[in-house]
Amino acid sequence: MDSQGDSYFTNLLNDDSAYDLSNEYENQFEVTQNIDKELNQRRRTKNFTTDEDILLISAYLNISIDTIQGNEQKSVTYWERVHRYFHEHKKFPSTCNANSLMKRWSIIQLAINTFCGNYAQIEARSQSGVNEQDKICHAMELYKSIQCSTFQFIHCWNELRFAPKWLIDNSHKKTKALKNASPATSSSSTQDSINLGDNEVGDTFVGLERPMGRKASKERVRNEKGKRIVDMSASSTLKFEEYMEDIKVRDKKRQEEKDRLHAQGQHRLTIEEEKNRIKNEKLQLERSKEEERIIAIDTTNMPPMKKTYYEYIQMEIIKKKISSTFGE
Repeated sequence: MDSQGDSYFTNLLNDDSAYDLSNEYENQFEVTQNIDKELNQRRRTKNFTTDEDILLISAYLNISIDTIQGNEQKSVTYWERVHRYFHEHKKFPSTCNANSLMKRWSIIQLAINTFCGNYAQIEARSQSGVNEQDKICHAMELYKSIQCSTFQFIHCWNELRFAPKWLIDNSHKKTKALKNASPATSSSSTQDSINLGDNEVGDTFVGLERPMGRKASKERVRNEKGKRIVDMSASSTLKFEEYMEDIKVRDKKRQEEKDRLHAQGQHRLTIEEEKNRIKNEKLQLERSKEEERIIAIDTTNMPPMKKTYYEYIQMEIIKKKISSTFGE
């Protein structure tokens, strides 16, 4: 973790494409002489809200990529522009001055670069069954175990993690940092630390990463555009495959539901047919009993007309029985 954080800051100081920051640091020293006294006393800074942090990051990103201002920006001018951007775009009450914004950014930058090293260690483990949220949680636990304080800037990290200036080629940066770093620089960088618990300000001030030149900026835009096209193509292919898979799943569920309803219909039909069969058998049994009763009637003492009627019915019943028995 420390080596990655050190490499990041060492590279900012030694990168061939970076600014010559000597004048800026001199100006920053003048601006922050009174601030350093407060830092040494380790007093708490004003509590920043999440909205203030996010707007500060937006100001930092927008002002940093302003290639028109470029390397001529001095520290005082730079933070005046950040301060102006902050208050022009705020949608909430805030009285932060340029110095407080500069101190707050130093705290955020230190914490996030430390957390980036923790997150890189977790990613390097390549653990199976670990999703993105799990990695973030593990990185926060690692941060807490080393720094002895909770990582308070996850909202800032989420804003910065995909910003172009934070998407650094780690292998290139490591090689260059190791090549350019002196033993004294490495030693002092390793020993510097900051306690971020409850917004306490440590005694380390982070030098700002300055915007790149026009040529490098254009080259980066071209590279990012090409990368976005490749990413969009891969993303479109993946989305299409997911869409087709989703259609297959829905079709399968639809067919299963259709089969289930058909089976239910067949079951209901079978039950209905069985009910009708039982009903018909019951009616047939009742009819047979009635016919047997009529056949058993003695017509000897009946009046002639009644006798003729029952004898006729008896004869019809007998004919029907003979017909059903012998098929005549």
